[in-house]
Amino acid sequence: MFLLFHLCTGLLLGLFVAGTVHDRRTIGICAIAAVLPDLVDKPLGHLLFPALFGTGRIFFHTLLILAVACLVGSLVLWKYRTPIGLYVAAGIGLHQFFDAMWREPTNWFWPALGWFRQVSYDNYFLHALWGELTSPIEWLAFIAICLIILAVSSSRLRRLAPRAVASLPRLLLDMLPIALAVVSLLLLAWGVFGRAPGIIGLDHRFDNLIFACAGLAGAVLLAIRGRGSSTESLLAWMRGDQRKPET
Repeated sequence: MFLLFHLCTGLLLGLFVAGTVHDRRTIGICAIAAVLPDLVDKPLGHLLFPALFGTGRIFFHTLLILAVACLVGSLVLWKYRTPIGLYVAAGIGLHQFFDAMWREPTNWFWPALGWFRQVSYDNYFLHALWGELTSPIEWLAFIAICLIILAVSSSRLRRLAPRAVASLPRLLLDMLPIALAVVSLLLLAWGVFGRAPGIIGLDHRFDNLIFACAGLAGAVLLAIRGRGSSTESLLAWMRGDQRKPET
């Protein structure tokens, strides 16, 4: 998968969690955690120690690190009564899921199955940049990220055009589960009837089916979360109202 896609999934996870626990910090924490494996592993594996690792899916793409993150998050929750560590673990787990790490069991189950499986790349970062620029999934993720940012920061826009953006947060957040459902249905169709275009990066039918089911479940959860007063109070809180949202 790609950086913007992982960032978008982290933001969606953060929005859902924020709507549940009424804590805006979860949005940024989940977003950063969802891209953390690539921010750590890609420079280590491809830039600093290419001869040693030869791949960008090393430590933070393993179940071992995910288990450690869950353990540390549980200890932080028990000791300090804050679930921030578990949000980080959730973001890392989400990244591994959308990287389809089950297709690389040697890396995913490291060190149980041996050393990391090396992959040969010429000019990896140039290749990765080209993939970012030419992938439709990345452009869709970029649009979704912009919509989320507009929804969260619309209070500043209201000063410029109060009537035009009065209902913007509600409208944009209502669009998210619909857009997610459409993309998931496309993945489902590709998974059932054939492979997606290779340029998208989702060219495995089994993976498409798994991602489609996860996307549809996420769309349903976001839609359910969007139907209550909790989301309305959360939106008001995101826009700068520091009063505790009603539960």
